[in-house]
Amino acid sequence: MKKLYLAIALVLIAVQHIHAQTKVFKEVSDGISTELKTIMQDGTLVGYLSFTELERADKDSFNYKITIMDENLNDLGIVNFKELKLDLQRVSFEKDTLCLAYLKSNVVGYDFKKRSERNASLKDGFMSVFAQFISLDGKITHTFEKKLNVNIRFVFDNTRYGRIGDGTLKVPVQMKNLKDLGFAFYFGDNERNYLLAYNTQGQPL
Repeated sequence: MKKLYLAIALVLIAVQHIHAQTKVFKEVSDGISTELKTIMQDGTLVGYLSFTELERADKDSFNYKITIMDENLNDLGIVNFKELKLDLQRVSFEKDTLCLAYLKSNVVGYDFKKRSERNASLKDGFMSVFAQFISLDGKITHTFEKKLNVNIRFVFDNTRYGRIGDGTLKVPVQMKNLKDLGFAFYFGDNERNYLLAYNTQGQPL
């Protein structure tokens, strides 16, 4: 009898685990992609975040959805927004503010049907580190963006069917919370390495 109870308990645990995973990835289909990130504060896990790229909003931008969850995968809030192509790099939390650091581009990660259209877009192509500051009520309160010195054509050719962040920077984007202050960002492009610090209001320290 004890073995039967144990077997039932194991099945229930497995079902709950599968449900949690399904909860995050149930929207994944053609043209929609979702990834799960941990939310860290002082090196400790405080929750999870799912970042979903939805359908194309227009020629250049996409619709995105952020779902914020606690450590038990219970929903805390949803943020919807529209932006150019994004590749989420890091997530951190400090003083009731969630900070998300991305790589952003107007050409890398896009699929151009015509070579002429691709070449024209690459002339004005760029990449940047882009950050959002999100309040606990689910509003994007501040953003900042730092343009990067990269060979945009080289990056495009080497990540044509991959993510923006695949082998893009000499030093990948790193971010950590600064206790009672805000957030620190560290990354490097073809020109130099950057160490940036911002408070939770998105202002540089």
